[in-house]
Amino acid sequence: RVSSLNRDVTTGLFRRQIAEERLKPIAQSKIGVTLAMIDLNDLHLVNNTLGHDRGDDFIKLAARRLGKLQRRHGGYRISLSRWGVGDEFLLICEGLYDPHELCIEIEEALHAKHPITGRWGLGVAGVARSRHGETRVVKECADTAMYRAKREYHKNGNSRILMYDYVFDGL
Repeated sequence: RVSSLNRDVTTGLFRRQIAEERLKPIAQSKIGVTLAMIDLNDLHLVNNTLGHDRGDDFIKLAARRLGKLQRRHGGYRISLSRWGVGDEFLLICEGLYDPHELCIEIEEALHAKHPITGRWGLGVAGVARSRHGETRVVKECADTAMYRAKREYHKNGNSRILMYDYVFDGL
């Protein structure tokens, strides 16, 4: 049984501290891990235009849609956490889940009309994986891909889910 103190009040998802605790045994046992860092599009605009209550509704909608990914895969232990107090989420897949497949599934989960912009796609994400449980590195790689996707979203207006590419990102 998990204490309500370990849950985010708005979404009911695990808080960042719980996600970080879940990453520790993965790193110690050096098992494969696939992570996705997810950021919602234009939450600030929703808050400023419709108010913070609607902003919370926007976050809840995305959390519900992304939360379905946790229940989809019997062979993999998958958990979703709210990463911080804003509009970021971390999806942890214990094992070498296919990152291309995960990109597609996240894109499908976020495929809804934005309440303000009218564009399709509630958010962007970066996906990365490690064969040896290098959770700190894979989290940074997923974050790098997410921010690249975010830049492309703001530049082109396209919602993007990107897999980390060390050659493209120059790392």
